[in-house]
Amino acid sequence: MTRAAVYGSPAWRRWKHDHHWATDPLGEGNTALISALGGNAAVLGFYDARKNVTVSGSTVTQIDDVRGAVGFGPSLIGTGHAPTWDPVGLTASNTANTMYLQTAASALFDLSGPMTVINVMSVAPTSNDFTATISGSANAHVLGHAGSSAQTLRAIKSSGSAQLLGVGAGPSIRVMFAIASASAFAGACGNAAVQRTVENALTAVGNNSFTVFGSLGPSTDTGCVWRSSIIVAGDLGVGTGTTYTAAMNAVAKWAHAEHAAVLA
Repeated sequence: MTRAAVYGSPAWRRWKHDHHWATDPLGEGNTALISALGGNAAVLGFYDARKNVTVSGSTVTQIDDVRGAVGFGPSLIGTGHAPTWDPVGLTASNTANTMYLQTAASALFDLSGPMTVINVMSVAPTSNDFTATISGSANAHVLGHAGSSAQTLRAIKSSGSAQLLGVGAGPSIRVMFAIASASAFAGACGNAAVQRTVENALTAVGNNSFTVFGSLGPSTDTGCVWRSSIIVAGDLGVGTGTTYTAAMNAVAKWAHAEHAAVLA
């Protein structure tokens, strides 16, 4: 009898990779999730540590959209500031404060309309800086996720709200939502209640970049671990209510099953 690997362990992840990869050409569970989020037109960028990753030695130099490097979300580039790559756990991390991943500026990330940004990652409890953002300049951080001085995860809007998400920062992989629309800015994490504020829309109109471990440059803090990021056109419901919508629940279920994200 073969002993089952512990759920979420490196051995479990290797088994998933070796035995289930062929069932979904975009990575196990990714095709179904794209459909649940509205299809390719709605999913502006989808980056997953299990798919389309380019590694150089112990660092990750490029991560392409799971659907391909052309015609979908612009590639996350690490060359020159490449994060540390764990080939067993399939994670990227900023073990030095010079490390980050960043896309080219793209009209896909125009924030003149509502947009939902989802990150599956851990945030170090010492972090008080941006860990994943869409922004148009070094001083215009929008839809960012960060730790706080209270060691609580938060979603941050440029020149506006910082919404505490009700979950402590730490080594656990979490699924975090942030959204800005014409009438509300909001965030949520795991299965915690949605936190939102009614205020003006974002002003980052035009081409913007998506950055992991910073915002148009590296974070000053280290110790965050990344598994996946998804950028979705429109409001998945984070900015309109207090409980998770069907789309948010689909993301949370996927993050738990495929990335061992903690939902409690």
